[in-house]
Amino acid sequence: MSVSTEPAVVAQTSARGLLRPLAAVAVVAVVLGQLLGLVQTGVAPGGDPANDPVYDKVLADHGSMWLWPVGGIGNLLAAAATAFAVLVLVTTCGNGRGPRWAWAGAALLCLAGPLLAAGMGGAGILYYAAGDTRALAPAAGRTLLHHVNHQGGLDGAFVLPGLLALLLGLIVAAVALLRSRAVDWWLPAVLLVSTVASFVVDHGLGGALVTLPGAAVTVLLCLRSRQALSEN
Repeated sequence: MSVSTEPAVVAQTSARGLLRPLAAVAVVAVVLGQLLGLVQTGVAPGGDPANDPVYDKVLADHGSMWLWPVGGIGNLLAAAATAFAVLVLVTTCGNGRGPRWAWAGAALLCLAGPLLAAGMGGAGILYYAAGDTRALAPAAGRTLLHHVNHQGGLDGAFVLPGLLALLLGLIVAAVALLRSRAVDWWLPAVLLVSTVASFVVDHGLGGALVTLPGAAVTVLLCLRSRQALSEN
């Protein structure tokens, strides 16, 4: 018996040894990503490119338009780190009931990150350039944004699919954690509620406060995944 199981034990130990550094990177990534996302949500005009801000709003707070690309990078980091943590927790600490859900949620999160980074980065650069009165007359900037915002969804070609993938990914990941019982039930419950609420109140101080509990949960998940890999 010991002879037949020894290779599996060695392989499992080796795999966890390789994953431990990634778990540490995930903790740093999720903290940085969530901080960037919270700043973008709370400070940037409209808080989200999907809100289709008008030229006057862009012009009034032109200096903070660079926060959109920053928020996009934050979403990329946080989504990837959360996907990693959920997979580790469900597969190492779960009861065997959640792996498929975990893989599906992780795939959606890994899809959402690049879409949001590209979409929010492009939108932020566009709005910043259109609102720069040193290079573009106000009338021209207003016409440009009006044209972009009325191209049948072209302005949200990356952002909207990214937001949908993020919403579904976090919901599926929370279900995986609940089914597997890899963590206390209240962690995925808070993640579910905060995720849905953040799509209702998505900008300003209210948006940041609504997002904060879910962001804290993702940090805890990454910390617990690192602990799980260290203990086993």
